[in-house]
Amino acid sequence: MIQSTCHTPAMFNTANINNLTSLWQTAAAPFNKVEHTPHFSYLFTPNSDWPNRLWLTVDSSTHPIKQSLTKINQILPSIPAHMTISFFNLTSDHTHEQAFLDASFTRRSTQTAMVQPLHNTPQFPAPHTHRKPLNIIRVNTPALAHQWSSIYPHAFKYQIPEHLLSQTYDDIQYYLALHEDAPVGTAVLHITHHANTESNDEITYKIAGIHCLGIHPDHQRNGFARQLMHFLLNQAISQNATHATLQASDVGLPLYQSLHFTPQFTIQNYQRSTP
Repeated sequence: MIQSTCHTPAMFNTANINNLTSLWQTAAAPFNKVEHTPHFSYLFTPNSDWPNRLWLTVDSSTHPIKQSLTKINQILPSIPAHMTISFFNLTSDHTHEQAFLDASFTRRSTQTAMVQPLHNTPQFPAPHTHRKPLNIIRVNTPALAHQWSSIYPHAFKYQIPEHLLSQTYDDIQYYLALHEDAPVGTAVLHITHHANTESNDEITYKIAGIHCLGIHPDHQRNGFARQLMHFLLNQAISQNATHATLQASDVGLPLYQSLHFTPQFTIQNYQRSTP
């Protein structure tokens, strides 16, 4: 049974994490580069900057982070040097920071995980109602994959190659935003299902994760990011999603707060320190 009522924030913390890690695993699956261990999971894709992630799968409140980091360091020689380690900080406790530093990892970025219930949410303004309307297309051909891949690094400073899109666009919703036929932005919508394990009821929530939303610097300050968010939320609603989740940078946080997303927890992203 799909349900739309809201439950505890902790449950949606897990829903957010599961949607994000599902996206990473779906992107890496065609390349057979997904590995699971008792302490963490990791994945990488050839000739791509993304997803290339490692994340802890044990509760850091009961399993010492130092122990997990020791095991991570043991496998580092066999994985890409630019692998990002994402730590889901569910308690706002920063004692893990020193453990990462002691293990020769440096924090590269911090994100805020956010959630918004979609039940009883009206449709947002459609693109054609905006002053500078976007034409937003789902990527489903190699040509569109090339356009999406070409513009993405301008907003994010790293690459997602077109061959990755071409091999995953049947399972991942990649969207390309154009203004007057020129590519200006990118986004991803990823749908997952999350079961409520806190109740005896068989309730499943449909989660629409919003990812990779970026606007080319030459086209920013035109309201395109908000317009693209409206489109994605409308897509989520039309696909009967009960909640939308995302991971916000500091730059994107004001936009998402204005759209009534609620902060959940932080994600600290680390990489191996260079000598």
